[in-house]
Amino acid sequence: MIELVVFKTSKKYSAPNFSPFCVKLQCAFKAMGIPFKEIPFAGNPKKMPKGKLPIIRDHGYEFCDSELILKYMKEKYNKDLDSHLSAIDMAHCNAYKKMVEDHMGMGLLYFRWQVEENWSNVAPIFFAQIPAPLRKIMAGLSRRSVVSTLYANGMGRHSHDEVLDFLEDDFKALSTLLGDKKYFFGDQISSLDATVFGFITNCLQVSMTPELFKLASKYQNLVAFEKRIKKLLFQAQK
Repeated sequence: MIELVVFKTSKKYSAPNFSPFCVKLQCAFKAMGIPFKEIPFAGNPKKMPKGKLPIIRDHGYEFCDSELILKYMKEKYNKDLDSHLSAIDMAHCNAYKKMVEDHMGMGLLYFRWQVEENWSNVAPIFFAQIPAPLRKIMAGLSRRSVVSTLYANGMGRHSHDEVLDFLEDDFKALSTLLGDKKYFFGDQISSLDATVFGFITNCLQVSMTPELFKLASKYQNLVAFEKRIKKLLFQAQK
């Protein structure tokens, strides 16, 4: 059976995982009916291939990066969340996924790691597994690394309100694309749905970033979308 290695996440939150990318694969595998064993990981992700999670283990090999893993599932097992999409829908799917992962994802990191008021909530949760004498040191080093990445990306150079405005535009775009449809491209889940769900559930169900909770809650079709996928894939299958 395929092993899906994800960040260890506190069960006090109803989001399946603190990482939108881990949730993306959890959602995709469930939607495609792929049996998998979930392996919570509480160590240093830099020891993983490419230094990040999620990864999968299959037939003695490890594969990293959510998009490359979905590509592997398509090539190896003929499992494809996007097989029903037209060429134009696939173009929109790819473009919106990049917006969510590369732009909104950086915004999420900004509000979790760079905003001081939120960091005081994030650090005790993300580093709870580290022994007390090292916890503060490791948290500080990790934060410094993430904030440096945010600055190099450009997101970290903006003010709190500017980043919030950027994300407001992204939420509007997603809300407009979804409209009154069940999923982004109709009645069948695509990889865009899995991607957006991973981000939205982390805004709505993880109480680390009140700004993003308030922002996401404004878009009732996105709120209903998050509840719909959670009920279909994460509550009904327990």
